[in-house]
Amino acid sequence: MSNRSEDELLRIVGVDRASHSPEAVARAEAALKALAGASRSESQDQLRTAARISFLFGLACVAVPLLMLQDPMFPENREPPWVRLAGLVQGVVGLVLVAGGIGLWRRKAWGRVCVVLVLWLTIAYTVGFGVFAGIEAAGSAPIGVRVAFALGIVGMTALWVVILRRGISYVSQPGFISLLEPGK
Repeated sequence: MSNRSEDELLRIVGVDRASHSPEAVARAEAALKALAGASRSESQDQLRTAARISFLFGLACVAVPLLMLQDPMFPENREPPWVRLAGLVQGVVGLVLVAGGIGLWRRKAWGRVCVVLVLWLTIAYTVGFGVFAGIEAAGSAPIGVRVAFALGIVGMTALWVVILRRGISYVSQPGFISLLEPGK
């Protein structure tokens, strides 16, 4: 039975059940159970991986602004105001991501909500930054440089949006969600 596809096994235990011996049906059922167990184990590994990545990236989001503000480039708290605001926002997002990683590790549904929220916020930030950087760059550069820069920004923004949407799809898989405790 191990060389049969999942669809063939489903047909043997389902619509074609009458045309197979009870032993063949029992072997097909056992093979399907083994496949389901492997699939669940794979989903558990994906859950642990998502939890680790969320937790570590969250810690990095908290640590980087703290380290940046210690940089000698900004002596005696003379950094531009937007640097402090950006650091604060990144720190809060990092804490939400750390919480999401802990929640996923503990198989709590709210952990997934935290991770998805951060991914959507990151998409909004990526698009916003792309627009801001494009406007800033358009000011003084020659037209060829402006066009090349604009195309680069559009390309990088699109790439990151695709990657982040993949992350949202990843944590939204039914097998992934089924591992989480509902309503907790």
